[in-house]
Amino acid sequence: EYMGFLIALEVLLMVYTVIPLPLYLSVILAVLYSIAYELINTVQSKSTVDVGIVVKILLHICAHLICVHCHMRCVNGSRSLFLRKANSVLTSRELAKEELIKDKRIQAVMPKVVADNLIAKEEETRRRQDHGSQWTVPK
Repeated sequence: EYMGFLIALEVLLMVYTVIPLPLYLSVILAVLYSIAYELINTVQSKSTVDVGIVVKILLHICAHLICVHCHMRCVNGSRSLFLRKANSVLTSRELAKEELIKDKRIQAVMPKVVADNLIAKEEETRRRQDHGSQWTVPK
C-alpha cells in the first residue's frame, strides 16, 4: 500500500515538472489522477471510509503543494535563463551601435585616411581582446 502511494507521488511530481503544461492544466490533471488513484485503491482494498482516508487526502494536498512549488521553480528558472540571454544579446547590439556612432564621429572630424587607419587599429585591438571570448556581436 505504501509503495503504491509513493508511486502515485512520483507520478504527481512528473506531471508537474516533466510534462510541459501550464500550471492550471497540471493541477487539474494531477488532482484528477489523485482522485482516481484513491478511488481505485479504496475499491480494491474494499475498505470503508475511515480516518486513514482523511490522512491520505491531507498527504495528497501536501504533495500537490510541494509539486506546485517545484513547477513554479522550474518555470522561473527557464524564464530567468532566457532573460539573461536576451539581455546579453541586447547589450551586445547596443555596444555595436555605439561603436558605429563612434566610428562615424571619428570619420566626420578627421580626414578619411587618418580616420580609417585609427578605426582599423581599434578593430585590431578589439579582435585581440575578444579572441578568447565565446560571444560574438550579432548584427
